[in-house]
Amino acid sequence: MRKLFIFFIVISLFISCKKEQPDWSPRMLLPLVNSEIGLDKLISDSTLKLYPDSSLFLVSDFSLGEFSFTDLMKIPDTTLIKKVTLKTIKIGTRIIESKVTLGEVARKNGLMGQLILNAHGSYLPVPPIPSSNGGKELIDASSLFQSVEVQEGQLEANIFNGLPIELQDVIFLLRNKNSGEILLQDTVVSVMPKTNFVKVYPLNGKKFEGLLESEILNISSPGTGTTPVLIDTNDAININLKVKIDKVNSATAIFPAQNLVDTREDVEYVLEGIKLNFMKIKSGIFRVIVASTLQDSGFITYSIPSARYKGEDSLVVNVVLPPAPKGDTVFIDRSYPVDDYWFDLTGKDGDKFNSFYHHLLMRIDSTGKMMDLSLNDSIYLLYTLYDVIPEYLSGYLGNDSFVFSGNVSDLGFFKNIKGGSIDLEKLDIGFFIENGVGAKARITIDKVEAINSQKGESIILTGTNLAEPIDIQSANDNPFYSVRTSKPIQNSNAEQFVELLPDQANYQVKVFINPDGQVSYNDFIYRQSKVKAGIQAELPLHFSSKGLSIVDTVDFVPDNVPETEMISSARLKVLILNKFPVKSRIQLVFLDENLQVIDSLFKIPVEIAYPEYTGNKNYVPAETKFEIPLENHFIRNFENIRKVIVLATLDTGPGDTRKKIFSDYKISVRINGDFILKPKL
Repeated sequence: MRKLFIFFIVISLFISCKKEQPDWSPRMLLPLVNSEIGLDKLISDSTLKLYPDSSLFLVSDFSLGEFSFTDLMKIPDTTLIKKVTLKTIKIGTRIIESKVTLGEVARKNGLMGQLILNAHGSYLPVPPIPSSNGGKELIDASSLFQSVEVQEGQLEANIFNGLPIELQDVIFLLRNKNSGEILLQDTVVSVMPKTNFVKVYPLNGKKFEGLLESEILNISSPGTGTTPVLIDTNDAININLKVKIDKVNSATAIFPAQNLVDTREDVEYVLEGIKLNFMKIKSGIFRVIVASTLQDSGFITYSIPSARYKGEDSLVVNVVLPPAPKGDTVFIDRSYPVDDYWFDLTGKDGDKFNSFYHHLLMRIDSTGKMMDLSLNDSIYLLYTLYDVIPEYLSGYLGNDSFVFSGNVSDLGFFKNIKGGSIDLEKLDIGFFIENGVGAKARITIDKVEAINSQKGESIILTGTNLAEPIDIQSANDNPFYSVRTSKPIQNSNAEQFVELLPDQANYQVKVFINPDGQVSYNDFIYRQSKVKAGIQAELPLHFSSKGLSIVDTVDFVPDNVPETEMISSARLKVLILNKFPVKSRIQLVFLDENLQVIDSLFKIPVEIAYPEYTGNKNYVPAETKFEIPLENHFIRNFENIRKVIVLATLDTGPGDTRKKIFSDYKISVRINGDFILKPKL
């Protein structure tokens, strides 16, 4: 509109060039305000509808409040603790092997032994071999361990007689080389040719050194009598010792790769009366705290296979645990967000509720390095899922009850009414409930009290069926939307309730979730789910009023105002068309961008013309015109005006004469600015 103003200046300048006199005073008439007030401004949150005769009735919501059910969405923190010591760490299975050849036995048996040595590769009856020492064998296990103090373990001895003769009275032992401590000693009565002797010996309480020594203290044979056998001096007695250590008190060893913990189990939330099958997390934290004294690297993998990020990736957390310095401890504390994860809460086999399946794996990999470990070495693991705020839950939400009470301080029902009174001919009223929770519910309205704080008056809503519970249906999912249930109130004092023109209300409402108990597992609730309760009024607009004030706030058009320094004088031309058949007054108030009052158009509200009511709605609206010169201080404030409040006051006259209001009843207000600009050369 500034461009329009400049256009007028250019045209005026062009015209002035043809005049003999050099000065001119251009005049401009520009629109500033356009407002129309009807009964749609009377009550907020309303819908105007037409009767067949085009008269209006109004359906309006009077909200008592929106009630959220955050108690249904409280998910407790879960914390699990694991402690792993060397009692559950395995050294593994070690194999110790030695052998005694026929040639070695023969060399220790004089002339008979020499005979056996000379018969190598030929057949010879073997005479009896008297008892003799089978010799010692050094076993070097230091590449596997230096020392192991066994708490639980066993040794499996497997003696294979590869000689062509029976062995008798075989006495063998196993000792630590340095200390001489005997770890195992036993006597085998007989081992037939080409057969095995197998026996398992407990090792509990034994302490192994890295250097071991095996010895056959005695060995003899009855020979073969007169039966010749093939003599091969390389045939041997093979001794295989399999050492399996399950638990240790201490060890200096190379530990094999192994799983310290491998648990697959369900974690259950304790939710009284609630059975959930799915949960979407809005926000939450998964935290892992590890303390370790192990001098070997550890690896922790924690996963929740039933938790999916955006329906795809499972929740998996990997932690690498560095070796601890000898005599010291390493700590790790890490947190991971679990926002937007969907949790299947039916457990590992899909037959539970409130349970998610998880897998914890703690392992060590063999580094090939010799490590010192003792029974006091341990890994302490704490993992917790906490501060979980769900976005969505489904399942069975229980059958809890909630009581909501309070005060609505900004009722908004007649928020555009600023004064006066109203006398209704008729009013139908009822309760409405908009249920945003995916479960059936039952609501009881215990109390609704309307308050007009300006008058200091109040009234309690009554009705013959007011105390009866209202059954409401579940909200809809996929797509999600609230479901509305309405119930009319019979024989109520609704007219007096509304005629009070309340601006506040006190209320008490009881809500019962799943009042009929568990019917299915199809309940659901979103973070934004609410239950909205209120009063629905159906009001035929056939009433009388005393000084009923209706307000409307409209935009002012500042771009249509010339710059202040160019204005010589100005006046406002106000045109009001009134089709309400009632006595009316009007006031216009100007506001700045902060909605602060700059000025008002009239010192007091002025009366406007109105058409005579004849019962026929088809008539010409009454016209009222004002031309108001503006003083200098008002002109200076023009550029700051941004809003205009239009305040109309309706009065149907003396008595209780009620008048029917039709859909085209309006009060139109138009304001034009008539500006005379300062003369220019």
